[in-house]
Amino acid sequence: MRSVDVLGLCLLYVTSKCERNKLQCIFSITLASYSRHLSNGLKALELTVSEHPDCYIRWPTGNDFNTFSTYITAWESQLNDYNVWGFVDGVFFQIQNPRDEATQNAYYNSWRAYCSVTNVIVFTPDGCICWVSYNNPGSWHDSMVASRLYETLIDHSPNGYHIVGDSAFNQSSRILTLRKENQHYSDDAIVAQHQKLLNTAIIRVRQAVEWGNGNIQYIYKRLNSILPYDVEGNKRLLKIIYSVL
Repeated sequence: MRSVDVLGLCLLYVTSKCERNKLQCIFSITLASYSRHLSNGLKALELTVSEHPDCYIRWPTGNDFNTFSTYITAWESQLNDYNVWGFVDGVFFQIQNPRDEATQNAYYNSWRAYCSVTNVIVFTPDGCICWVSYNNPGSWHDSMVASRLYETLIDHSPNGYHIVGDSAFNQSSRILTLRKENQHYSDDAIVAQHQKLLNTAIIRVRQAVEWGNGNIQYIYKRLNSILPYDVEGNKRLLKIIYSVL
């Protein structure tokens, strides 16, 4: 196959749910040729996104935090005092069951009732990913996967600036989270009213991260199929996808 054909195979693989035999028919190649070219092509794409500056996943710096905060508070003034500059959420992708019971247990997602890989993503309001932890075992809770994010927020974001997330994440000074179902409002009517307005505002702005996650799966439909149990292969696939968004 020519290089351009290999690239076409990889792009069709990533952006569609085409089965292996259908891809073989489209490109008129044998199973051995399909496996070899797809593997080599994805490795080449991984190398490309690792070295291309436009594909780097960068944490905001300098005035970026204030710029992003201005975008968000212009739309949701209730968050003006919190300088919200980003959004965090977790997403799961189903994988085939590993044969080994211990490994299967590690990847089993009891909430989804299937084996999966866990990913936690931080989006900025311009639609970019600035932090991601991907291809983690499905049994890991979002908060566990985000443990390094908490450290990054403290060490590399200004005091008084926040991101928003759901109740799965630790309520810290740098993350505004939705109130848990069993979490009561203050007995003080004025304070309770403020808490309710803040929670409503968080619900509204969190739609941005839902749109972000939905956009990933809309464009890269391979993630909507059951991925193979292939730690390195899935890591490569996810790295390519997250880097080019």
